[in-house]
Amino acid sequence: MRCAMQGHLVKSLVQMDDPEHRLHRNLTAEWFLPKNLAKLDARLAELAERSIDKMIEMGGECDFASDVAMQYPLYVILAILGLPETDYRMLKLTQELFGAEDEDFKRDDDVMAGIIQTVADFVAYFDGITADRKENPPGCRPTRR
Repeated sequence: MRCAMQGHLVKSLVQMDDPEHRLHRNLTAEWFLPKNLAKLDARLAELAERSIDKMIEMGGECDFASDVAMQYPLYVILAILGLPETDYRMLKLTQELFGAEDEDFKRDDDVMAGIIQTVADFVAYFDGITADRKENPPGCRPTRR
């Protein structure tokens, strides 16, 4: 598997060249069109304001990296994907995947085993979301009475 992916266990757009890069990028390109991003404007402004309010509440002293810089992008990504804001699994899984050798984030002393476990958790997570969205498409959820 690693050879087929040019030495990468998880191959992201960063590791791809055209035409493969273009094919994968085109899957989500429409999400990032101005008309679609405009739908998120209010939510992103709310998230930014909340981050500012949090810094103000902390009295002008905070650990910007952990108190703001780590949280805000996570909330933006969750908003783009339509995932619940409370779903910190995405942050944890991302940290474990990209920080697999970092003592603070690695899952297992065997780095490769930890990465494989993390990838399996990503797959399980998104399989669950996919199944739920097939069963209950967004915008088509039954109303509760």
